[in-house]
Amino acid sequence: MALLRESAERAAAVSDTGAFVAERWIYLALASWHAGQTDQALGLFERSFRADPAGRSDALFNRAAIYEELGRFAEADRAWARLARESP
Repeated sequence: MALLRESAERAAAVSDTGAFVAERWIYLALASWHAGQTDQALGLFERSFRADPAGRSDALFNRAAIYEELGRFAEADRAWARLARESP
């Protein structure tokens, strides 16, 4: 967990634009999600999408999936709607 936390802190200092950066945010978000750090994962998936909106619709999909997994169905519905609206 300490390594994951340190990775997130170091990543926060990196530029938030471009496909390369977006891909790194995705990997960190997936690791956070699988480590049970769902709030952190939600934020990282959002950062990934913002870094590369044209190429990271998977980030929106994963956000919706996390909300469903947590039983936060109203937020999941909004996330699915956003995915439908903003996916290329």
